[in-house]
Amino acid sequence: MATAPPLLSIEEYLHTSYKPDVHYVDGEIEERNGGEYDHSKIQTLIAFVFTLHEDEWGADAVVEKRIRISSSRVRICDVAILRADAPHEEVTATPPLLCIEILSPKDRLTSRRARPSRLLRHGRPQHLAHRPHFAAPPTPTAPPACKKPTSPTSPSPEPPSAST
Repeated sequence: MATAPPLLSIEEYLHTSYKPDVHYVDGEIEERNGGEYDHSKIQTLIAFVFTLHEDEWGADAVVEKRIRISSSRVRICDVAILRADAPHEEVTATPPLLCIEILSPKDRLTSRRARPSRLLRHGRPQHLAHRPHFAAPPTPTAPPACKKPTSPTSPSPEPPSAST
């Protein structure tokens, strides 16, 4: 029995811009969830922390990155942590050090379970999924007053003398 050709070739997918970007799985397009405030904020914060430490950690943080996990599958990682010396590929074929997936309430349970295993088979050592919607937002509090530390061995400063 002959196999039906894919609905969309991978070459067509790779040369087409989608807004927002979509996953490519065995000739089919899969929409992604995201774009909500919590999702975007967490994504930005995670990328920011890794970007601050790029030189120190030898890693390169990128967001919304297409990662080719097989000859017929391309996934978009919310935040991918690449080795600093990894090639700069338009579609990453080199396995990232870490893929961070920020889950949305709209993500189906089956896709949440399947996505990490597919990425792990690609040879990437770590996958982290975070769902910001489970926790209540923190209650804002005023920062503690800044106090100048005093040393127990140093004498207290003398008050300025009054000029007469």
